[in-house]
Amino acid sequence: MDSMEEIETNEDCDPQVLEEFKKQVEMSQEAADYLFSMKSWCENKFFVEDSAMNKQFGIHEELDYIE
Repeated sequence: MDSMEEIETNEDCDPQVLEEFKKQVEMSQEAADYLFSMKSWCENKFFVEDSAMNKQFGIHEELDYIE
């Protein structure tokens, strides 16, 4: 194994890579919170069914909120 392969193999242990991954996870969680809040608001405000909204906006039916 050459040094580049070794670096790529161990890149998951790099604190900078892990910190960037944590930031991406936090951003994804915030986006999911926003999405579910908006869906809830639209359902209550416009009496739109969840399945219709998912179809209209291309949201996968199996998408679920994890607390």
